[in-house]
Amino acid sequence: MIFKVECEVESTTPLFKELEINCGEKILVLKPKNNILSSIVIKKRIENIEKFKSEIGKDAQDKPFIKINTDKDVLDDFINDFRELESILPMYYGVKKIYWESTHKAPKIDCEPESKEEAELLQVFSRHITKSYPENKRPIDPNHIKYIFETKHKLDELIVLLAFFREGVNYYHDFTYVYSFYNFYFIIEDLYANGKFDENGFLEECGKSLELLNFIKHAYEKLDSRHRQKIKSLLGERGFSEESLDLLKLIFRIRGNLHHFGSKSTQKHGTPFNQEEFESPAFLLMSIVLHALILKIHQRLQS
Repeated sequence: MIFKVECEVESTTPLFKELEINCGEKILVLKPKNNILSSIVIKKRIENIEKFKSEIGKDAQDKPFIKINTDKDVLDDFINDFRELESILPMYYGVKKIYWESTHKAPKIDCEPESKEEAELLQVFSRHITKSYPENKRPIDPNHIKYIFETKHKLDELIVLLAFFREGVNYYHDFTYVYSFYNFYFIIEDLYANGKFDENGFLEECGKSLELLNFIKHAYEKLDSRHRQKIKSLLGERGFSEESLDLLKLIFRIRGNLHHFGSKSTQKHGTPFNQEEFESPAFLLMSIVLHALILKIHQRLQS
């Protein structure tokens, strides 16, 4: 079987015809669109394809299903190639981004069977790697829009914080969790830290707010099992409990780790390649600041 992964490329690099480059066991194919490099394909012959076996059939309730499998080690190896190319190519060419992440321009996988037996095993030959969060599709309510417009002056002091929240949510939905975390953190800092940015000052000021501590407690208790397990693991690594003050301390420490980087450090810093490590902290912080902003909006609209 020939296994291929294709990623779209944002670039200004001139390319007037498709270019195939033999790189040992892998082959690179550079594809143009309007004479500009627009996508890169990496392909390789895979001998053992058992982990790529797909299933098409019916379940116990006689409902049709499709189960598509991929050898994760092989796919991760290809994605790592794209990540490395995305970092190196801009040093020499006009490559701005390679869309190797499962976002709006999802990578495409092709499995080309080289025999009838492989075709029967694979069954599904082409697909995209995608993931997404539920979208807000609330329909327009003219009366609600009128109310927002006529009362928005009451929220003047919150406009910047609401902008941080919007940016944080957008980054979160784009799986850019480090920047998402930053934007949510700024809201906590502004509402509760009273200008104290060092750890002791931040924790002392924020710890005075029963309102914030209750929001932290509520947000943590409402986490699903996946996010809860991740946060518990992060707390355990630092010897912290699940109390609100320790969760607040964890939030501060994560912010510190994201703000600095050292390749030899034992701390878990944020990089362009480990965004998923910070999904759960960003989700927890999003939940906390959502409660805080809703309360502040309500208080100002009632004034």
